[in-house]
Amino acid sequence: METTIRLKPAELNSQMLDMVKLLVERTGYKEISISMTDNKPVKRLRKETPAEVKNKIAAALEDIHTGNFISFSADEFEQFSQSLLKK
Repeated sequence: METTIRLKPAELNSQMLDMVKLLVERTGYKEISISMTDNKPVKRLRKETPAEVKNKIAAALEDIHTGNFISFSADEFEQFSQSLLKK
């Protein structure tokens, strides 16, 4: 499984790092990649507050904890995508 979390520099704080650490511990991820860029970020549909971002991460953690998610292998995803194109 792979997760991407994008933050503005102003959103990076110790609480956010603690939440990422908890996500790593609960999922059993083996590696964390940190990428930084000076490119202009992709425009979001709307600006989210720090509380909204925190709630999204908390909801993702709850989904992982309860097993409420779908996982595909690359081949399964390709087959599923092709089946949707045929509809």
